[in-house]
Amino acid sequence: MHTSTLTYSFSITKGALFFQEACLVFQHYDASTIFDTKSKMSFDFLPQNSETSRRSIGQEIVKRVRSTEWPDLWTLFNDLQEKDQRLILFYAICCHYAFVQDFMIEVYHKKWLNMDVDISKEDIAYFMELKSAPRPEISDMQDYTKQKIVQVIFRALQEANLVSDGKLIDPIFSHQLIHLFRQNGQVWFLEIIHQNNL
Repeated sequence: MHTSTLTYSFSITKGALFFQEACLVFQHYDASTIFDTKSKMSFDFLPQNSETSRRSIGQEIVKRVRSTEWPDLWTLFNDLQEKDQRLILFYAICCHYAFVQDFMIEVYHKKWLNMDVDISKEDIAYFMELKSAPRPEISDMQDYTKQKIVQVIFRALQEANLVSDGKLIDPIFSHQLIHLFRQNGQVWFLEIIHQNNL
């Protein structure tokens, strides 16, 4: 596992896991359509009130899914149990947002290895401050935006069942998916959610 040297993107402020919305997207479109960059998709079926919000959230979900570069994983989405659906949506967040992946590697995973199961929004905020010095994309950001990012990431961890009541959780991940992640060389994700020894 290694941390990112890429410029961090923070459009994650649009929302956390988007579980319900992602389920609707996969009910309307198959993985081949979602991964086809030429396909034109409408998101009128999403529950948000405004067309702008529906389009923005739909596009955000598609970007996250495409960032995994793994269409075969998503062909299984509708057949998976909810716990697995939530985890692979978080995996997509880690693929799309280098900051989240780095946090999971440098803080979340290390806490687990050190048997420190306490985690809070302050851990994310502190990690962001540590990363801010060499990164103008963080240091130039308004405090309100930083707080929003922290809240969204923490909520995503909760919605993915990786954090509960301020504690790290040993997630229940199906053996089928663990096997798929290993086959596809995505062991880094299994390691950060402490599932690589199963």
